[in-house]
Amino acid sequence: EKRIESLNLWIDLVNAPHVRLFSRLIKKRRGEIDHLLVTYRSYGYLEDLVKMYIDADELILVGRRGFTGEEKLYEFARRVKELAGVVSSRKIDVAASKASPELARTAFGLGIPVVTVNDNENSPTIKLTFPLSSCIVIPEVFPPLECRGDCKEFRFKGVLEIAHVLEEEKEEEENYIAARSEPFGASYMPDHWDSLFFLGLKKLMDETDLSLVYFPREGDRWLDGLRRLYGDRVKVVERAKDLSIVKRASIFVGGGGTMTREAALLGTPTISAYPGDIAVNRLLEERGLIYRAEKPEDFIKFLSEHEEREKLVDKARKLIEECGDPCDVIWSAISSCKGS
Repeated sequence: EKRIESLNLWIDLVNAPHVRLFSRLIKKRRGEIDHLLVTYRSYGYLEDLVKMYIDADELILVGRRGFTGEEKLYEFARRVKELAGVVSSRKIDVAASKASPELARTAFGLGIPVVTVNDNENSPTIKLTFPLSSCIVIPEVFPPLECRGDCKEFRFKGVLEIAHVLEEEKEEEENYIAARSEPFGASYMPDHWDSLFFLGLKKLMDETDLSLVYFPREGDRWLDGLRRLYGDRVKVVERAKDLSIVKRASIFVGGGGTMTREAALLGTPTISAYPGDIAVNRLLEERGLIYRAEKPEDFIKFLSEHEEREKLVDKARKLIEECGDPCDVIWSAISSCKGS
């Protein structure tokens, strides 16, 4: 692989899971990056994780995340304006993000090649980012694209979360449920969905004596009800943590995507109540690493029937070995943009 001679790279981080992905990329390739600018927005655990994991020459907080359609539009416009002010005064060779429409629009407007990573075929941001990108990085299981524009396509095996867990060591299991709720306010979520996550979690809490370690989201619908019902049995993770809590849990209940896939790849028995279908989750379901719930009773069924942890760990390791590090594919896309 040819080494990049000189690279001024801009990365924009707009969601907490992006930090683990890009921190690994930075760690592996820091010696080939002359100057690294990382921008990020105010949203959930994102700021904590950026400060924990990101090694950059410049780290700049720009804007925040909107929740309603109107707020999203306003914050998009505001962030693009502020990012343009930050970036136009610097020499940037390549800009990269996981689905940041603000980075794509700003970099495109300034003539900077754009690398966009995306693993959710249901995300409307594809329509805003792919047509403006020089290179896109997507999973092999991603369905055919209609809105790719004139860009090079790089596909990686498996799921992005492999990069999150590659250096994780085994830890002893403890008796608790870990749970992460649905991504409230995300553009790819349906307007209305049932409360399968909450009802299934309630069933587990009612029929076991396990405590709950809960990772809430901004605008969380379920936290108050869980605290009211179960009091001290509910411990809330207020600040960002490493993956130890997920790794040690007896069971992981996921309403979203990233942490569900992380738990599965760590060999934690993982049940998904994600309100939709997504190719990368389906891949892990087919490999026996995620059990997809369809009704609250499935949670209890899963508790009594899931495979032993050692078997799950072995399955996860096998998949990881087959797939390799997705960061290498992202770097190939960045190198391609730099060379073009």
